[in-house]
Order: sequence, then C-alpha cells, then structure tokens
Amino acid sequence: MFATAPNAATANADTQLVRVTHPFHPLYPRQLPCVGKRYNRHGERLLLQTEDATVWSVPPQWTDRRCHVVGNLTGGG
Repeated sequence: MFATAPNAATANADTQLVRVTHPFHPLYPRQLPCVGKRYNRHGERLLLQTEDATVWSVPPQWTDRRCHVVGNLTGGG
C-alpha cells in the first residue's frame, strides 16, 4: 500500500522472503525480505524492504504468507 520511512518499527524482524501476490500492487510479483510486522486497526501488516531501503507496509493477504485458518469455524454447539 504505502511506503514508510526506512526506520519504521522493525522490532522482531523476520528476514524471510515474501512474494507480493496481489496483481494490482506496485510491488507485484516481486519477492522481498520481510523485516518486521505491524498491527493497525485493519489488522496485521508485513513490512517489506526494497533494494533502495524503502519499507512498504503490505497486508499478508496480498502475499504468499497470507494467514490460513486452522480448526473448526462453526460454533460446535
């Protein structure tokens, strides 16, 4: 979505490579290092760093690391 400053909160950095899979995102289909995570009112965001040290905040649903729901989704009454 929006690029953030290179010194964005990157505590607990996770340096795994993440591929942007959303076809309309400007970073699609690049594979970039995930340098951290952030949470806001819309949920989790992955912080992906480009070669020029810009950090982009991207929802995990727009990457190959989207969350998978595990378990029973019904109430089980």
